[in-house]
Order: sequence, then C-alpha cells, then structure tokens
Amino acid sequence: MSNTAGRKTGNRWKRGELLVETIVAIAVFVVVMVAVSAMVAVSYHMLNASREQYGQIRQRCSDIETMQDVGGYESSVLEFRFDDQNDSQTNAAIRVYGEGPVTFFTLGK
Repeated sequence: MSNTAGRKTGNRWKRGELLVETIVAIAVFVVVMVAVSAMVAVSYHMLNASREQYGQIRQRCSDIETMQDVGGYESSVLEFRFDDQNDSQTNAAIRVYGEGPVTFFTLGK
C-alpha cells in the first residue's frame, strides 16, 4: 500500500514540477519577446530619425549649391593670403556660414 501512495505522491510532484517549469518557460518567453519588440521599436525610431535628418541635410546642401536661404555669415570674416611662386600676394575673405546642420564657407567677396 505504501507503494501505491508513493506513486500518487510522485505523480503529483511531477505534475507540480511540470506546472512550475511551464510557468517559468512562459515567463522567460514573455520577457524575451518584450525585449525583442522593444529593440525593434527603438531601431525603427532611430531609422526614421536618421531618414529625417538625412532629408534635412540634403535640403540644406541643395540650398547651399544654389545659394538660396543660406542666412547670414558669422560676424568675423577670415582673411586668407595666397602666396604663389611669383611672389604675388592675394588676400581673399572667407565667410563662414554656420546656421543649420551644415557649416560651409565661401571664398571671395
């Protein structure tokens, strides 16, 4: 009779153990899925932000090429002196445009 009682207790223990293992496995799966979905969401957000920034920089570069909507240059004008082999010297003003995500300069007047 003790054998029969032992089997029932053993089966109950195995069933309880199986239930705990199933609950732990489901919990681990849920945690992993939440982490993966969070990583995908962050990656998608970063991709959209980089696309938006690329579009802005591309538009700014287009404006620079056509010299439209470039704003004013910084208050200080740099002077650059060119020395060539004939000892002639030429001064040229360098204006730095630092407004916006792209900084550029122009040489001359």
